[in-house]
Amino acid sequence: MWFAACLIVGPPTVLGQPPVTDPGPVGWIWHRESVRQAPTPYVPQEGDLLFFSARAPLQTAGYVLIGSGHPLHCGVVLRQSDGELGILESGGGDDMRVIIRPVDWRLLQYNREFKGSVIWVRPIRRRLDADESFRLTQFAESQIGKPFVSNLRFALFALPGRPLPPTRTDQSKWFCSEIVAATLREAGILAPGTRTSALVPTDLFEDKTLDLSDQWQSPHEWTAGPELPEKRPWLAPKRPR
Repeated sequence: MWFAACLIVGPPTVLGQPPVTDPGPVGWIWHRESVRQAPTPYVPQEGDLLFFSARAPLQTAGYVLIGSGHPLHCGVVLRQSDGELGILESGGGDDMRVIIRPVDWRLLQYNREFKGSVIWVRPIRRRLDADESFRLTQFAESQIGKPFVSNLRFALFALPGRPLPPTRTDQSKWFCSEIVAATLREAGILAPGTRTSALVPTDLFEDKTLDLSDQWQSPHEWTAGPELPEKRPWLAPKRPR
């Protein structure tokens, strides 16, 4: 229904759009090729992929069993209907529902509250057009409040071939990487045939199962300040030297 409404109404005109209130630079990102290069300020934009990990032994073990491991969680940056940039997530430690939170608040909160946390950014290579932005927002906001997937559905990732049912836009529960990829697919940014239900965070982090390198940069580590912390979660991807 939401998609049909989009086709009828279309994206908002410039006159009817809410004021844009971007947070400006939020922390720093380190070049994937070498951390010896100076970090650059991170300026979020719609379509950026964000990945999160922390020292969580039980969760790490579970994700290793399903063939994922670190990063343990992911989200995508979008523009909310009020004009502010937010991060769409399902789960993520402190709230196991589909939720959109301000980019700057969420990055700093995760960095502060989760032990040994590491955050990565895959910046999108281009700016979204008005239609993509509108569709991204409309689908994401229509899913707010839905719970994280059940343990049974999570366990299906561990079976050969990940025999999960196809994603439905009206489904009642969401896995983190599934809703990220499904939202991008519904916005026309990912190909219509992308199998979103079987994706885990590492599939969006690496370019093995699903190659995103044509639209997104390689993952860059994010830090709140211009210094790299020494402590990292066990088994987290190593930093390039």
